Amino acid sequence: IREALVAADSETERPTLIIGRTVMAKGAVAADGTSFEDKVSTHGQPLSAAGADLAATVKNLGGNPDDPFAVFDESREVFAERREQLREWAARQAAVEKSWRSEHKDLARKLDDYFSGKLPEIDYKTIEVKPDVATRAASAAVLGVYAEKVGNMIVSSADLSNSDKTDGFLKKTKPFVKGDFSGQFLQAGVSELTMACVMNGMACTAA
Repeated sequence: IREALVAADSETERPTLIIGRTVMAKGAVAADGTSFEDKVSTHGQPLSAAGADLAATVKNLGGNPDDPFAVFDESREVFAERREQLREWAARQAAVEKSWRSEHKDLARKLDDYFSGKLPEIDYKTIEVKPDVATRAASAAVLGVYAEKVGNMIVSSADLSNSDKTDGFLKKTKPFVKGDFSGQFLQAGVSELTMACVMNGMACTAA
């Protein structure tokens, strides 16, 4: 898994698909010790409900059925080592950020403003929307104002911006393109999964 992640991270020109070939209910066994691996019944319900034996499974995996949630010493050692590595990394990153802030004061202020959770003042009463228009058309008018006011806003569409009217935002910004990520509009293609993954990534990294 680590090799696959390293290889994916080293690819800078195109997306990488990692396919994990896993075994459902790995290590699960019945009370008599027969394997319960790869049985469809183990999906989406407790092992005991599927017919496997929890105590026998825990024992088969090297654990103690009387203390099934124990953390092995080797696991503690791995996490303790990783914690120190991350602390060192965090210290290095803090130094890099401090240097960047001293050299780019205007950008640092903008970054702090973006992460403050505050939105610019917008007088919605001044946004002109024709009566009886489709909600997406009304949305386009609001998105156009956002494009001018909210510098860290990103909008995405499944290549249907002229239909769903997210082009109200696109017309006042520009799309992301290969080699240039200064845009604010993502043409995601007809891919809801892609859009969901992008949103999750942005949320997790506070982008």
